[in-house]
Amino acid sequence: MSTLRAKAVLIGDEVHVAGNKDQWGRGGATSAEGKDSTSAGSSKKPVYGVIEFEQQGDTVVITGKIEGLSENTQHGFHIHEFGDVSNGCTSAGAHFNPHKKQHAGPEDTDRHVGDLGNIQTDANGVAAVNIKDKMISLNGEHSILGRCLVVHEKPDDLGRGGDDESKKTGNAGKRLACGIVGTVNPEKKMPSQQDTAIIRAVCVLKNGENNNIQGVIRFAQMIGLNQMKITGELQGLPTDRKLTFRIHEYGDLSNGSISTGNRFNPEQKSTSLSKDHTANVEGEYGNLQITPEGHAKIDIIDKRSTLFGPSSIIGRSIVITDEKEEDFTRIDTEENKGTATTNTNRLAAGVIGICP
Repeated sequence: MSTLRAKAVLIGDEVHVAGNKDQWGRGGATSAEGKDSTSAGSSKKPVYGVIEFEQQGDTVVITGKIEGLSENTQHGFHIHEFGDVSNGCTSAGAHFNPHKKQHAGPEDTDRHVGDLGNIQTDANGVAAVNIKDKMISLNGEHSILGRCLVVHEKPDDLGRGGDDESKKTGNAGKRLACGIVGTVNPEKKMPSQQDTAIIRAVCVLKNGENNNIQGVIRFAQMIGLNQMKITGELQGLPTDRKLTFRIHEYGDLSNGSISTGNRFNPEQKSTSLSKDHTANVEGEYGNLQITPEGHAKIDIIDKRSTLFGPSSIIGRSIVITDEKEEDFTRIDTEENKGTATTNTNRLAAGVIGICP
């Protein structure tokens, strides 16, 4: 079996909220007052980092680099319960704590699953991350896929602060940056949802280079029901071309929408669109109906995609695509099964995360 891997692209909380025009939040954000956005202390740029996860037996190895933090400081580092950044890092919820434990340190037996301790920055405000943890997992019932990785303003006191807040959050302060943990491996297993009647997910779309596309798309599916409700609103869409939105196989935004891979097509079906904008494969939703103001509303019942099981779309991504040369019907050949067959331009993308 292939090694399970995942990745989280951390972006400053201000950038999530403001919808920074620079692609994927890498610098140049401005606050409402027009000054440079600062996410931590004396930092001159938003916090940004790429963190990778690899499942090695019963251990997850966490590596990467985070920049834009204060110099020579420690920062709390946690997995939070929801992969929802629609209201910035605040909507990620509390620490991921399915066993209802008190907050503690990563070496403690009784702790939140999401308690990963602290990261340490150098004199340049850069933190090199190299953690091995046996509590988190990329598969099974309590997988962290589709949840959120958060960097905090202050050190985590590891539950030893002597007050009630210490046992909840470690007194780690506000949330400086966050990113949804997305799959970079198609053979992942998703958490079971046997203890809930409905599972919900959300995707916050970030604009790409040279456009202002933004939006939130929400998903809901009941256990035992082979259909999913998809709703949302998009804005900033160009009005002079046909745009589609679809599920892509990876929730990896480390290289923008390019690293999301091809359209998600686990059954390797040919992809043809009909005149009513429907498709015959999961995750393919046809053309957006765009108003003259560049807005589009989404209200779909999808009977192909799912939030459950090995073909779950949680931890994958949504991509808005300009199909420059594509008509409603594609040629049905082996070549176009599971891949893009035309010269496409990916305009915006976001990772699908679990939400309450």
